[in-house]
Amino acid sequence: MICGFQRSALVNDYAHITISTQENALAQPGQYIIINDTHPCYVMGNTQGIEIIANPLVAKFLAHEKSVKISPLQGMALEAPEKSTFCLLIAEDDAISAAIFFLKKYRKQFQGLVLLGCASKFPFAPCPSRIIIPHLPPEIFAAVPLLEDWGVPNRLASLSDMPGVYHGSIQTLADNWLLHYAPNAIQRIIIHSLSL
Repeated sequence: MICGFQRSALVNDYAHITISTQENALAQPGQYIIINDTHPCYVMGNTQGIEIIANPLVAKFLAHEKSVKISPLQGMALEAPEKSTFCLLIAEDDAISAAIFFLKKYRKQFQGLVLLGCASKFPFAPCPSRIIIPHLPPEIFAAVPLLEDWGVPNRLASLSDMPGVYHGSIQTLADNWLLHYAPNAIQRIIIHSLSL
């Protein structure tokens, strides 16, 4: 289906794209669309249309376009956070969009920790967290501004060296944290990247 869209620039050459389509009301956290048959993108929201965060490659491709071809919604919806259970949400790279959509929908019932990773740079400027996370070194303090505003505990990991960000893989950060802190019951939600 061919759709119009609106584009706004984000940091590090990413873009926030809102695609005008009637399918937006059906979109659920964890689902994705494929742009022009080649670029899978997780849905980040469904309020005004299908919202995505376009990585620098997709953002550059869409920079001078007025419309875009998109697939029907793909993938399965993520399961909701379980009541009274600690939830560890892990996502990296393009899956950050799905994590944000998940928290938009479930943040009032979410109890847990969000760990987000990126191979290079994030689509946002990390900020110092105001939320203390036990069993994490104090030098790992960088967080997502939006999640901070929502009061959702979160930390970042990257293979690039950035202040306050864990230098390494998101899975290593999660494993190290779980070695020191193991809640009685834990729900792990891991959102895998669509990139190959």
